[in-house]
Amino acid sequence: MFSFIKKHQSKKIKNLVPLLLFFFFLFGDFLAPAPAHAVDVFEWLGSFFQTLYDLVVWSLTTAWYLFTDPFYLIFSGFLFVVEGFFTVLDLSALGFDTVLDWSSLPDQLVWILCEIDFSQGVSLIVTATGIRMLMNLIPASLTRV
Repeated sequence: MFSFIKKHQSKKIKNLVPLLLFFFFLFGDFLAPAPAHAVDVFEWLGSFFQTLYDLVVWSLTTAWYLFTDPFYLIFSGFLFVVEGFFTVLDLSALGFDTVLDWSSLPDQLVWILCEIDFSQGVSLIVTATGIRMLMNLIPASLTRV
């Protein structure tokens, strides 16, 4: 390159020499393979950005927990009250009254109800109604094909 410049003593080329040397000085390192210290810098940058990413994920997760915990606290309190309400209810008398009502029926009618499995039919109907009520809780767009 320098011999070309000496042979052609053109003024335009002479003016370009400092500019070409300057660009070669600036960008010449990018043409060569990366030295070992550059690899260390890139590893440090990678670990830095990984740490920064972990910090952002941790911050967003913590913010989400801080936002949702009051709702869980209210819901837990509601369930505690409902559990206390059902604990206070005494349903044993209701079952005992039903047994007494069945025992007051005539023997022939009790025999017919047992032969046609009336209790099993009632349990099937109650179970089907319960399942249908639970299915109504699922949005229709999820159950239709």
